[in-house]
Amino acid sequence: MLISFIIPIGNLARDIENINSIILEMQKDFIELVFVLDTDEKSAYLQLINLCHENGLKNYQIIKSEGRNPGTSRNQGVLIAEGEWIVFCDSDDLPNFNNIASEVTKCSSDIDVVIGTFQTQRLSQKNNDLSSINQNLNLFWHSIALNPGLWRWVIRRDFANNVKFPELSIGEDQCYIAKLLQNDPKVFFSQKIFYSYRVGSGDSLISSKLKIGELIKILRIELSLENYPKKYNDIKNFMVIRQMLTVLKHGNTLHRFQAADLLSKYIFTLSPRDFLSVLRFVMRIF
Repeated sequence: MLISFIIPIGNLARDIENINSIILEMQKDFIELVFVLDTDEKSAYLQLINLCHENGLKNYQIIKSEGRNPGTSRNQGVLIAEGEWIVFCDSDDLPNFNNIASEVTKCSSDIDVVIGTFQTQRLSQKNNDLSSINQNLNLFWHSIALNPGLWRWVIRRDFANNVKFPELSIGEDQCYIAKLLQNDPKVFFSQKIFYSYRVGSGDSLISSKLKIGELIKILRIELSLENYPKKYNDIKNFMVIRQMLTVLKHGNTLHRFQAADLLSKYIFTLSPRDFLSVLRFVMRIF
């Protein structure tokens, strides 16, 4: 198996139409889908099996998770995945299987991670038109920090096995990226579109202030990472400051106080060079 696509599902009834689209697009002998059901829906398991059978899907696995968060589900998916490469997908988005497969087959054996570009499907727009993100990703890690999107990262499984997601529901993907880069991967950038990402959903975790507090836990993990490779230090700092700003903007009073405390301590750990780099990044955000 060349590539395993790991897809946590927290609400099958909501996402079944998109999952059906994923199955129809995926019919490749060298690709497998790993569905991780993290839902209270009693009929979800049989319903998903029937959906796979009806569409003639051959290469798939379905497991149940009790974690009730995407971090746990993805960790469980990695354990059973059989592909040489791993892709983490959301159940309401659509990966471009052909583009991903064509790029990883070109990679030399020393490449650990392949990062592609993506499209956004804006649900608020009539007809859900697709618009491409026009960023030259192989020039600036700043672009990755602004739109980390783990779903457009293709990771060699041997490398992915060394990194675990925090068992949380928000920010776990960026924390995973920070931990992944700590292991100093060799990265290849592709200009091909790897993913169609839906934005504007009312179910977005960022819209729930109950989840924002988890970013404090994520930040503490990221700030505890030591001996970080210098070439990836900027992107870690950028993601940290971006998450801090998210908490300051969306969190409740306690969360904002905690973020401000972390921010004040974090700034004093930065070298003058890193401080200026972070400052330029913040100015770019605003």
